[in-house]
Amino acid sequence: MINFPRWLITFCLLITWAQYGCSDDDSAEPRVVQDLGCESPVDLDYLLPYPIGEAYTLVQGNCGSQDHINNIRYAFDFAMPIGSVVTAAQDGNVFMFEEGVVDGDRTVNRHNILIIAHFNGTFGRYLHLKQDGVLVELGQEVLRGDTIALSGDTGFVREPLLHFDVVDCMSDCGDFHSVPAGFMNAQPPVKGEMVEYLAVPF
Repeated sequence: MINFPRWLITFCLLITWAQYGCSDDDSAEPRVVQDLGCESPVDLDYLLPYPIGEAYTLVQGNCGSQDHINNIRYAFDFAMPIGSVVTAAQDGNVFMFEEGVVDGDRTVNRHNILIIAHFNGTFGRYLHLKQDGVLVELGQEVLRGDTIALSGDTGFVREPLLHFDVVDCMSDCGDFHSVPAGFMNAQPPVKGEMVEYLAVPF
């Protein structure tokens, strides 16, 4: 019989707990937590980033099971076929975009992206878009629900999807940090991964 050091056993238990969480209720919805520190949004100020009547599966949520940690801990990944319509989650102006990456190019940090500067001072980021899939102009004003882009399969992804998050700053800070964002028109309310969320009228 192999006697493992006590510190190694403790370390393994901590890693297991960090990956799978813990609950006294065996029937509780499974949720993988890698980054302790996620908080629930106080206000439901945003729309789901796709049209009313559409429903997509959230494959990774806040403090997600794959890589939503640190400065992108409050991100959302919705599985979407290439070319699906992406809509504005909040009112604002087009801040910047990149749309030249070919779909299927899954190189890390090489993705198509659109950023909206919200009137509330935050920034909405839409990543992994389709090549030539940005449908708005730089500086253009957009309102919640407006069509702004087409989803794609670019950058560090395992499948075609839309990554959406809200961050506190972009060019005027040393580093950005995602912030909690709640969706007012999600049915059911967004709480867990691998659930399909329908965008309902608001």
